[in-house]
Amino acid sequence: MALFGRDSLITSYQCCFIAPDIAFTTLRNLARLQGKGYNDFRDEEPGKILHELRFGEKTLLGEKPYSPYFGAADSCQLFLILLHEAFRWTGNKELVNEFKEPALKALNWIDNYGDMDGDGYIEYQRRSKEGLDNHCWKDSSTSMIFSNARLAEPPIATVEFQGYVYDAKLRLAELAEEVWDDPALAEKLRNDVKKLKRRFNKDFWIEDRGGYFALGLDKNKEKKSIR
Repeated sequence: MALFGRDSLITSYQCCFIAPDIAFTTLRNLARLQGKGYNDFRDEEPGKILHELRFGEKTLLGEKPYSPYFGAADSCQLFLILLHEAFRWTGNKELVNEFKEPALKALNWIDNYGDMDGDGYIEYQRRSKEGLDNHCWKDSSTSMIFSNARLAEPPIATVEFQGYVYDAKLRLAELAEEVWDDPALAEKLRNDVKKLKRRFNKDFWIEDRGGYFALGLDKNKEKKSIR
């Protein structure tokens, strides 16, 4: 019915051990539709992997932004994770090389577009009046709230985005070494995740009720009561 970035990437990841060809097909289709410019109506930025693609009448008439729509702030990380996972199961360097350029574009989105306020975390804030309020897997408009029912204000950095970045960069470092012969990139990525881990453990940790990680940080970096 529709091509979804996050859903297709996660499903392909789960199928890698029995059908890794699905992963490469998914990567190929998403890379073909990777963001090329800066488009407010579609929440698009260069290198970004789409959220969804639809072909309905309102999309064709330009009333809806799904041609494709890019309102997901985790699809780039999942793209990189799936690329490495497919390599792990197949060892196919030729296919991994096919995706070097879109992988580096996705990495560039993470480093230069995903962090909207320069605090070192991936966050989101919609620009499209027809787009989603929330660009995480909990994408309903009321999903990011505090315990007093107050809606969190964007930009919002959800906890899973940062975990995905950590995983994606470690995996990409391995590809840089083993496939692309780029030890400098591998070293940079590993240094990035070391800094991210230290920062994340301080900024997202909540001591209440025995200690746990916050669901996310709002625009004021408030975390204590996000549920």
